[in-house]
Amino acid sequence: MTLAQQARMALNITLGRRTGQGSRPVGAIVGTAIAVIPIVVVMHISSGMIGGIISRFIETGTYHVRIFPNRTVSDQSLQAMKNEIAALDGVTGVYEEVNGFGLLYTDASRSGVQVRAVDPLMYQHDAGFSRYLGLESGEFSLDERRDILLGKSLAGQLDAGVGDQVRLLTVRSMPNGGMIPMVSSFVVKGVVSTGYQELDRLWVFVGADRGKQVLPPDDSLRTLGVKVSDPLALPNGLFRATASDQQRMSGVLRQIRRLAGSEYQVINWFDMERGRYEAFGSTRTALIIVMIIIMGVAAVNISSSMILLTISQQHAIGVLKALGSTPGEIRRIFLLTGAWVGMIGAGVGILIGALISLAINQIIALLEIIASFIGRLAAGAPVSGSLIGGDFYLDVIPVSLMPG
Repeated sequence: MTLAQQARMALNITLGRRTGQGSRPVGAIVGTAIAVIPIVVVMHISSGMIGGIISRFIETGTYHVRIFPNRTVSDQSLQAMKNEIAALDGVTGVYEEVNGFGLLYTDASRSGVQVRAVDPLMYQHDAGFSRYLGLESGEFSLDERRDILLGKSLAGQLDAGVGDQVRLLTVRSMPNGGMIPMVSSFVVKGVVSTGYQELDRLWVFVGADRGKQVLPPDDSLRTLGVKVSDPLALPNGLFRATASDQQRMSGVLRQIRRLAGSEYQVINWFDMERGRYEAFGSTRTALIIVMIIIMGVAAVNISSSMILLTISQQHAIGVLKALGSTPGEIRRIFLLTGAWVGMIGAGVGILIGALISLAINQIIALLEIIASFIGRLAAGAPVSGSLIGGDFYLDVIPVSLMPG
């Protein structure tokens, strides 16, 4: 009996249905598919969420590479450094930023904020920044000295919208140890959102020149943020890139450090938030271990099904032996049957898992509608809030399909 004949007979045993015995392989297929579906969904969603959160952080917050002066530098020195780095091959943008903290308040409420004084043209020039920093209302304009942009959650907390006036309290330290408060008035020009509410509660944006006036030099941080063509190919412990891309981006990083010299400290995005990103990697590793255990359960399910199937096929085995089949050929038929069960079950599970992954946001929205409806029936009022906890997660779950 040829291998092709054995494979066809195994497929017939797997999918064929006979009275009292044919359902066992089909049950194993269903069990395998059920075990594979959550694995596929979790892998796609976890990778998408990790990639989505990291992309938002590095595009809207930490940049791809950050350059910190080791001492106070002049405007001319910083501008010269900016021009030299911008001319490097592989660098797509260099932006000066001043960061500081203050208290933003209105008549309704107040909140501590991180003030980001950025280039007014950054939103137009940086594709990654404009992609991940959504404009909820108004416009991204910092041309006027009183213009300010608020994060979505912060605007809700302060009950402030476009055109409203807000005040920023900053404190300037004195040489004698005293402090001088400074109150600056701004008009909300727009409300923005990164899709990550932790950041939307913290950030406000003002123009770079205005920021230098309201933020005390001794208590603020002045840096250069660098964007490169392939940030995930920079040295990191989460993403893999081709050897050529890694070599090219590592070369760009070396050139930046050479230009910076000893007067500046150069840190890439992964090293800047290493603790956070290593936690992401540990979470993904834990998920993989759980998935291996689930696959082990599915394998035992197939094994048990094959044992029962072999027992139920004693008559067929006797017929095959009578026709001259060797024990090795019969063994291969049942091994191929198990292989068919695994492949068909895994294929069905992968397909259904991928479809669920692609529709996960719609599924969650439907579950929220159902929960609201049940709450209305039970308590007379709809249940409010998000099933995924909007205070801590992305507003929309990004899904990254991985064909490999």
